[in-house]
Amino acid sequence: MADSTDRTGQLLGNYRILRLLGQGGFADVYLGEHIHLNTQAAIKLLRTHLVDDSIDNFRSEARTVAHLVHPNIVRVLDFGVDGTIPFLVMEYAPNGTLRQHHPRGTQVPIEILIPYVQQISAALQYAHDQKFIHRDIKPENLLLGSKQEVLLSDFGIAVVTQSMRIQLANLGTSDTAGTVSYMAPEQIRGETVPASDQYALAIVIYEWLTGTLPFKGMYMEVVLQQMNAAPPSLREKVPSLAPDVEQVILTALAKDPRNRFTRIESFSRALVQAVQPKPSTPVSKPLNGSLEVSAMEASLNGSLGRIALEFARLTIGRSQDNGLVVNDLKASSHHAEIRPDGSSYSVVDLNSTNGTFVNEQRLNPGASRLLQPGDTIRIGDTKFSFEARGLSQPGVYSTSGLTVRDVPPALNVSTNFGDYYGGTPSSNLETLASPNSLSTIPPQYTPVPPAYTPPQYTPVPPAYEPPQIAPAPPQYGQAPYTEPQSPVSLPASQPQYGQVQYTGPQSPVSPPMPQS
Repeated sequence: MADSTDRTGQLLGNYRILRLLGQGGFADVYLGEHIHLNTQAAIKLLRTHLVDDSIDNFRSEARTVAHLVHPNIVRVLDFGVDGTIPFLVMEYAPNGTLRQHHPRGTQVPIEILIPYVQQISAALQYAHDQKFIHRDIKPENLLLGSKQEVLLSDFGIAVVTQSMRIQLANLGTSDTAGTVSYMAPEQIRGETVPASDQYALAIVIYEWLTGTLPFKGMYMEVVLQQMNAAPPSLREKVPSLAPDVEQVILTALAKDPRNRFTRIESFSRALVQAVQPKPSTPVSKPLNGSLEVSAMEASLNGSLGRIALEFARLTIGRSQDNGLVVNDLKASSHHAEIRPDGSSYSVVDLNSTNGTFVNEQRLNPGASRLLQPGDTIRIGDTKFSFEARGLSQPGVYSTSGLTVRDVPPALNVSTNFGDYYGGTPSSNLETLASPNSLSTIPPQYTPVPPAYTPPQYTPVPPAYEPPQIAPAPPQYGQAPYTEPQSPVSLPASQPQYGQVQYTGPQSPVSPPMPQS
């Protein structure tokens, strides 16, 4: 690790160092002035020595970062190596870092936090679209510009200082322990992906909301918690926090990056939506608390019975304030919503943890899908069939109070989520599971002929007889068998394939009739 000598008054490239701005475990930051242009810039001098290969890697990384141009990213103006010590010249952000504005232990009101998140996620989404991952999101790397805009700094620095971080980790220094507090499990394993930045941002949001980090301790203690421990409940620390806000943050903190939001901008939009007050959409209920079932145009049908859809929104989830409450551990507190959409209805995923599936196709968080008669909606292990009266619906079998559907298998199930969402379906799904589920229909259920037959299924007529299958040709000893070119009819006395000896026919063969 390089010595942290005060460089005030020295020249680095075309910049004269004016004064020290700040110090960290990996770098010292100075205010510098261009000797010809008289413009000021921030100069980050890394505390590491580079060898030949590392110098080439640093230059390549710096060139890439210099091409990132976004209103919420600190612009890299120049870079170089002083001997073996690398440095970056960046635009100067005069208002300090968000860590300085919100010291450790302080809580940030959500109305202040949301604009921060929107700007940070916009910058990260831009970088991800350029195939670039930040790798070191934390309040110390979030600056405030001259117009109070949030600026991301230190793009790519994590790659350059990787070896030094390992050294500091072995020493258990506070700086590297602080960095790992924001690090995603897969990044700790050396498998950084764009969703790693999403995880780090969610840790920052957690800290701002609660005033504390979810995982604390020495370096290895934090590493083990990041890999294995669930974050403590936000609402236990901040009871006034909306359940939807907690759900969005916990989704971004999923240990498996495949279970987070697909894009960091989706995470930001979901958080903004969760903060917005939701208009109440009461569903008509009788005195016993169960959903009122009436003759409506459309309905959801499943193990919970037939739920009539009025022309109003119907929220679905585990929380008791939903219009339809599902006791499913894989369902979120506010999981999905059925909304009127023109003359039909749409299902909207409310940024649930485990996703909302239509015909086994997962909806993007916050995305909606127009429902067609016969569509199957899955929330956790609970399935519903969407029905609309008066429309032809293939493969439907009427029951008293429940519609049993012969559901075709999905053709393009996402491989990213198949393993995680696999498992044995609960017993209440047996009438909505698969084509084999017809065998589970009790005898008193009378099938109603479908209005049409989907192309992938062939209806079986009642008097159907299976085709006759020709027996396999006999084997002839151990020698390879060659199929005859035309069928040959042999008398019963003809020797059979596989006999060791041939015995002539026991009865004479009639000669052919003479020609007339």
